[in-house]
Formats: sequence, structure tokens, C-alpha cells
Amino acid sequence: MRFRSFATITLLAALGLAAVPAAASQELQQYPSRPDVVGVREGDPEMAAAVARARSQLPEFYRRLASPGPQEHRFGVKFNLAGSGEMIWAGSLQRESGRLSGTLSNVPMHPAYRQGQRIDIPESAIIDWGFVRGARMEGNFTTRVIIDRMPPEQAAETRAALGW
Repeated sequence: MRFRSFATITLLAALGLAAVPAAASQELQQYPSRPDVVGVREGDPEMAAAVARARSQLPEFYRRLASPGPQEHRFGVKFNLAGSGEMIWAGSLQRESGRLSGTLSNVPMHPAYRQGQRIDIPESAIIDWGFVRGARMEGNFTTRVIIDRMPPEQAAETRAALGW
């Protein structure tokens, strides 16, 4: 069974929230050396639907990024880092002339990159997006799939931290 890594849970720490490590389950693969990273089976239909939903709403995300509301901040995207299959979050986004750049919010597994590094992000590599509105995290469609696979207590704690 092949897994594709999603460095999702570390988004909580990047947003200044308590990090909640993902628990191992049949649908999630835990990396012992990196409890902040989980693997999701390649071709997972729920994850594919979450990615499709996020991608379909990218124009609205870009609109909010360009002109945030009074309580909208901490914009980020999750994307495929250098086509490696590692899905990672980037924040401090800048979009100019249709090009998006950001800084890596997580510690990458890919050895050629480092947390805080500024990189260009091809739109075709984006699989999710999120931002905080007031005290609630918006978007994060892939995160929702992973949370639904956590043990109930852990899922409830993570949802509370995200304002869900």
C-alpha cells in the first residue's frame, strides 16, 4: 500500500495553536521520527474530493488574500513540494502577476528545503488553502479528512483548536 505524506497537523503549530499529533489508523500512516506528519493512502477518494473542493475555491481564496476582511489573517496554502509527494503548508503569501510565493510553515521532510524558506508555489501544485477568520479556521479541506480519522477525543480537541 503506497502512502503520500501530508504534513497537515503541523499547521496548528504554525498558527500558534497547540500541536495535536495525528494518531495511527488504517487510513493514516504515522512516521515515528515525525509525529507531525501523517501519510494518506495514494488514491484515497475522500482526500481526492477534498483536494478537488479546495482547488475549485482557489479563486475565492485569492480574492480574500488580495483584500482580507477585518478579522481575516494567517493565509496559507498546502502544496506538493517540488513534485516530491510531500504536501506541506506555506504562509506569508504574496501573489503578484499571477505568481504565488510563500514561506514553508513546516519542517520539510525533503532535504533540499527548510522551514521558513521562501519559495515559488505553482498553482498546479496547490491542494488546499486556509486562513483564520476571527477565531475560526476556514478552508483546510484535507485537514478535515485527517481529523475525521483521528480518535474521537483527539479529533474534538483539534476541532476546538481550529474553531470548528
